[in-house]
Parts: sequence; C-alpha cells; structure tokens
Amino acid sequence: MTSGILPPSARVMISISEPDSEDLMSRGLDELHLRHVFIEIIRHILAAGHSISYGGDLRRGGYTETIIDLLRTYRRQDLDARERFSSYISWPVQDALDADALAELRTFSTPGLMPRPENVPANEVGSPDPGTTLAMARGYTEMRERLVEDS
Repeated sequence: MTSGILPPSARVMISISEPDSEDLMSRGLDELHLRHVFIEIIRHILAAGHSISYGGDLRRGGYTETIIDLLRTYRRQDLDARERFSSYISWPVQDALDADALAELRTFSTPGLMPRPENVPANEVGSPDPGTTLAMARGYTEMRERLVEDS
C-alpha cells in the first residue's frame, strides 16, 4: 500500500507542541482536538507503511506513548517496530530516564539520545538561571536539528 504522495517506506518527521489553552479555545478547539489530529496523522502514516521520527514528550499519556500504541496496531511483519520509530530525546529529558524506562523505549523505537550541551554542569537542570534556561533551549534545538538531519 502506498500513499501516493510519499515514496514506499518513507520516514516522516513529526513535530507537535501543545499551544496555550486560551489560544485553542479562541478557535473553538481544545487539547482533545489536537490529540485527535495527531493520532489520525500518525495512524495514516503507519497504515501506509511509513516510519516516524519524533522528538519529545515522554510524559505518561504523551505523544511518544501514543505513537508506540499505534505501532502495536499497525505492525509490519517485515519490519521491527524499532525500525519504524525513531524517538529523539533531548537533554535534559534523557537524564530523567531510568534504566527501565530506557529499556522499554528501546523495545519499540530507536532512541536518539542527545548529549548535554557543552559547559553545562549536571546540577544546573531546573535552575531559574538564564544561563541554564539557555542551555536547555540549546539542548532542544540540537535535538530538533539532529532529527531534521536524520530524516
């Protein structure tokens, strides 16, 4: 099955952020609409036999978990799930992953773990210091750049 738009077995990069609730409400939408659109897009990509590259959201019930659930539904016998989903994890998010969480993620994806940006000490995560905020932004930027480069 092919989509007609993408070549067979294409890798599709997905990026999504949750906008401000007030912004959504001003358009007559809420978070449920955003999640529904995300699920439909991922579902169609996987059903067409393509792969996903996505960076972010490791929260319980988050987008990564949703992709993994859809991978279970739209399995391909000829491809391991890890080949169909590349999950990019920025610093400092990856520092919060324990060994069990990382092992579970590796069962269903090929994680791309991003290193700590240069000159950022380990104890600075979560600090309100502008330098720390900048380092965290740099970590997310590096993850997005690598995701785009790999896709």
